[in-house]
Amino acid sequence: LALVGPAHALSPEGSPAVLEATRTGEIVGAAAACRAPDERLIAIGRKVIHGIRAMARSEAELERARVRHEQAVQRGAAKAKAGQVSCEAALAALTALEREPSPS
Repeated sequence: LALVGPAHALSPEGSPAVLEATRTGEIVGAAAACRAPDERLIAIGRKVIHGIRAMARSEAELERARVRHEQAVQRGAAKAKAGQVSCEAALAALTALEREPSPS
């Protein structure tokens, strides 16, 4: 759902933790707007938080990732509500995210 260009990778805002937070936030937001079951959203939330914490190199980076994730959740929800993302696509993206390996 989220497209983040490689040019962002050079800035602190484009760190792996921030990029992952943005990517997953849009998926979670769209799926939530499409009424994905709470159990799925809670489970993926835990997985995402664990992954972002593992990637972040500092507390400041973790905070930037948290802020970007929250913004992306809102953006994903707005896209689903506006019909820019179908619920079928949102729920399929959530399923794909659930199937991704957990960070070690």
